[in-house]
Amino acid sequence: MQTGIHGGGILLFMPVFHHFNVNDNIIIVSAAVSVIAGQVIRALARTSVVFTASVTVEIFGSLFAGPIRGQMTRCIFPEETGKVFAMLASLECAVPILASMIFTNVYNATSGAEYPWKGTYYFTSSAMMLPGVILTLTVYIMLKGKMVTPPVRPVESQVSLKRLNSSLHPDDLQSKREELFCLSYKNLVNK
Repeated sequence: MQTGIHGGGILLFMPVFHHFNVNDNIIIVSAAVSVIAGQVIRALARTSVVFTASVTVEIFGSLFAGPIRGQMTRCIFPEETGKVFAMLASLECAVPILASMIFTNVYNATSGAEYPWKGTYYFTSSAMMLPGVILTLTVYIMLKGKMVTPPVRPVESQVSLKRLNSSLHPDDLQSKREELFCLSYKNLVNK
């Protein structure tokens, strides 16, 4: 059910946000607030109906990824995009490992507690999102509501990504390795 509502939120609201050119930071904050509200409602729910209905509050819950990646690509030089996305993917893979350790301990410690402490698991989840919301709002305020603009290099220091030798066959792996090494070495020497 949650996946369907998140998917519906993306299908309904991303075109609207795009049409009105909504700032990425606003989309990120609305997604975070939506998730936090859903988590708090779940933590305070006394009936299964309220618990299940709390998922509808998280309709913006899956809107994080696009705006975050969009802002990241505007903060770096184009040739660094692969490195940054690889690091982001590594961090995204590490989060479930760390989160499972934290949340397992929180749940085990509070599962026998009385209301509202049974919901500590959800309160913890909400609390972990707050630093991201605060950071995103800080960036929005510092940029005075403007979008992040890509960095610009002076013309003389632009990195050339052209092939060194156009006569190389595209399937010639040894030549590609040598070319990559030469290009990398050339950039290191010029710095």
